[in-house]
Amino acid sequence: MQIDGIGRFVPRDARDGEEWGRLRDFCARWGLAAFSRDPFIGGHVTGSAFVLSPDGRSVLLTHHAKLDRWLQLGGHCDGIADARFVAMKEAYEESGLARIALLSPDVFDVDIHEIPPRGT
Repeated sequence: MQIDGIGRFVPRDARDGEEWGRLRDFCARWGLAAFSRDPFIGGHVTGSAFVLSPDGRSVLLTHHAKLDRWLQLGGHCDGIADARFVAMKEAYEESGLARIALLSPDVFDVDIHEIPPRGT
């Protein structure tokens, strides 16, 4: 299954299929605005990357100050309708690494989550 601007994803279970369907519907409804931070459409696409150690046993995480959580590297698309490009760009910017190899051109995981309002 493919979504323009996001890529190809093969759901592994019912949860994956549901999340992918929600994402597909969101992108179909909002088009390029889905990749923006338009506050009136109820969400936006971000791109994130799991940066693994060379042996594949460790993942690099970053502390998200506003959410006070450790997360994979990534960020807002800010109008760039290419989530894979955004994921790689953010991985380079946030990690400081000089070289990152893409393990697969496909989407690894889809996660739709609520962000709590600021101050709660």
